[in-house]
Amino acid sequence: FKSRHGTLGRMAEIDYSQLEVVIQGVLSNDTNLCQDLRDRVDFHCKRLAAKLGEDYQYVWDKCHVEEDPEYKKGRTGAKIFSFQRAYGAGADTIANETGMPRSEVDALIAAEDVLYPMVKTFDQNLERDINASRIPTANKLFIEGVAFTQGEAHWDSPTGTRYVWREGIAPEFLHAKGKYTGFSPTERKNYPMQGFGGEVVQTMMGVLWRHMLENDHYDNQIRLVNTVHDCFWFDATNEKVLADAIPTLLKIIESVPTVFNDAFDTLDITVPFPAEAEMGSDMFTMNTVH
Repeated sequence: FKSRHGTLGRMAEIDYSQLEVVIQGVLSNDTNLCQDLRDRVDFHCKRLAAKLGEDYQYVWDKCHVEEDPEYKKGRTGAKIFSFQRAYGAGADTIANETGMPRSEVDALIAAEDVLYPMVKTFDQNLERDINASRIPTANKLFIEGVAFTQGEAHWDSPTGTRYVWREGIAPEFLHAKGKYTGFSPTERKNYPMQGFGGEVVQTMMGVLWRHMLENDHYDNQIRLVNTVHDCFWFDATNEKVLADAIPTLLKIIESVPTVFNDAFDTLDITVPFPAEAEMGSDMFTMNTVH
């Protein structure tokens, strides 16, 4: 995607950093995770350090200063692991997606449970609440010709959004234990994280749009043109006007705690929602704006 303003035009992308991990901190209120978010810790290095049993600063230096290829490879694996876990993927799925041995994935999961125990507690409480809210529906699930009543359950998030889960057919290995239907663990972990993240982006898009209107799109020199997952796209007539505006745009996009705490009495967000800006003549050749 190129700027509509020709060779002088510039495009910018501002996206949230590790949004899913930040959402985990907000929903679980894990003490260690929230403090690490406030300290702007590199979570991928921290998870790698925990798995290796090494000092965090040592691993950080290996990755960012020495750029040791083995440590950088390990950090990449930890990064993919982090987002797969936030999406609700199980150990086998993560191993298949990352190419890591199952034993390595299990080590990362064990290390994470020690580092951030309240994330696991949040999921356990969520599972309890889902099972407690289950009601039968008129729908049936058929397994080898036998009809099972499909259950439905819900959970209300701190913003009042209601998430609904419907039972599916349980994995075959559970059939031997007499469990034929159940709620998906992947969906249980995925819905609140992705859903809250979606609310954040949509809400802040509204705040950002009002800012653009109030400033007449910076005298019609900057346009808010798109949003993709957790990022915002802008197109401007030239580099200077965009570079001058980016600090303000970043401040608005990062003001999630203020916006949400003011809107919801049920929330007390104490962690930052950091974002990063990149700029270039098109969406492929972009440089970070510091």
